[in-house]
Amino acid sequence: MTRREFLKGAAGLVLAAGAGFGGTRALTELLKPNASTALGPLPIEGLSLLPTSKGADVLYEGRTAFTVNTTGAALLRLADGTRSLDEIIARAGASAYAADAAMFFVTLGQAGYLQNRVEVAIYENRV
Repeated sequence: MTRREFLKGAAGLVLAAGAGFGGTRALTELLKPNASTALGPLPIEGLSLLPTSKGADVLYEGRTAFTVNTTGAALLRLADGTRSLDEIIARAGASAYAADAAMFFVTLGQAGYLQNRVEVAIYENRV
């Protein structure tokens, strides 16, 4: 495949997706994670954080939905759909509490605050 053929094909894909010249949606909007393309947890639209001295208030459409501690706030700041659950936990410094952090996202999903499902498997070692 020549460079010209590649560029022509790539431009066709962009135009076909509606992001080309005169398209109705911007390319960034098309590449934005959604429930079907998210790699990791993806909060629902309208969810935001308001920092407090002990963590953050989580707002949904401007009203306080619940409060999280500093670890919960760090986890939510990193949850944008582009990072895996493992990566979020590592970056938030919550590796020592990985099971709790994973269950945090499972609970958020069950409560309807995530666009996608987060499934985890936790095994108990019995000696």
